[in-house]
Amino acid sequence: MKKNLLFAIISAVLLFSAGCSASIKDQSKDAASSVKKAFEAEPKEADEKLKELKVHLPFGMSVKKETANNVILKKGANIYILFYNTKEAEDSDLVYKMSTGQGEAPYLTKTYKDDGRFGFLIINKVKKDLYEVSTGIGGIKMTTEVKTRKVASTAEMMMEIVSSAEYRNKK
Repeated sequence: MKKNLLFAIISAVLLFSAGCSASIKDQSKDAASSVKKAFEAEPKEADEKLKELKVHLPFGMSVKKETANNVILKKGANIYILFYNTKEAEDSDLVYKMSTGQGEAPYLTKTYKDDGRFGFLIINKVKKDLYEVSTGIGGIKMTTEVKTRKVASTAEMMMEIVSSAEYRNKK
């Protein structure tokens, strides 16, 4: 009797935990959809002034360090790298090609185009339950590493940030 009860409890816990875990397949599908929506949406107002850029940063995200062509951002325990190349226009695919042309093939790549802009989403597996997520438009790219269950929401947030970016001294 006790063995049956113990078996039932363990089975229920395993089934519950398996049902609650997000698969990378589902997260990737959701990420592709939400990134596309963020890419096509009206950009959020750029309210954070950096050396070369103005961007919208969501609540709780802060600038940790700025160097030439890179901004290190932090939100909670996550670190984000915002890369920019002022010589690349919004319709450039150079940063995308450089990001996908090295090493192993990414788990997922998606590209988006609209009125003079080229956007992308890249998801790479780092290790079990950890993925590198990159979004970008033209010469601006944002990258971080997140757990599987956060891939879609993080990718959407990152595209909102990238989409809001504007060069301060546009030439």
